[in-house]
Amino acid sequence: MFFLSSPFSSCFRASQRTNHDPTNLTTYIYHTEYGTVSLTWSRSLLGRSLHVNLHNRSSFHLLLKPWKKNGSKKLSHNTVFLWNLSNARFESGLEPRSRFYLAIEVEHGLSLLIGDLSPRSSKAKKPSKTNQLLVLKRDNVHVVPHRSQVYQTKAKLGGKVREIEIDCDVYNCGGYGYE
Repeated sequence: MFFLSSPFSSCFRASQRTNHDPTNLTTYIYHTEYGTVSLTWSRSLLGRSLHVNLHNRSSFHLLLKPWKKNGSKKLSHNTVFLWNLSNARFESGLEPRSRFYLAIEVEHGLSLLIGDLSPRSSKAKKPSKTNQLLVLKRDNVHVVPHRSQVYQTKAKLGGKVREIEIDCDVYNCGGYGYE
């Protein structure tokens, strides 16, 4: 038997996945010794992006482009944002799961370090776990009206990665008010 492959590129064919991730926005808020830092991951037709906000200081938007997956950005006279997403593994979610780092260096000390790698270019010492604390993880989830969905996410609680499952329907998760 002879099977022909599709004449269309895989980017034009329908996905074989039936349960795509309904999340289009994920926000993490961290408390550090220099203040509150929020990181918001989003996904659109143009790709993934990251918005970094140092409350009472500055803000920075990073569009993840294939040719610029690592670098640094000076946010103020004594604050630098460093990132390396060159080999990051994203799995199905918005944010990377491994092989990456995001760091904020304030006055030659790391105020925030996220990921399983550390910045090689930085001479600063790593922040202690007591100096950076995850305060909030918030996922914006698209719920289809009149259909029950199970939403799964992961969050690091008490030093361990936990899987969280939420059964969503329009009455307890979407707030649409349909009858």
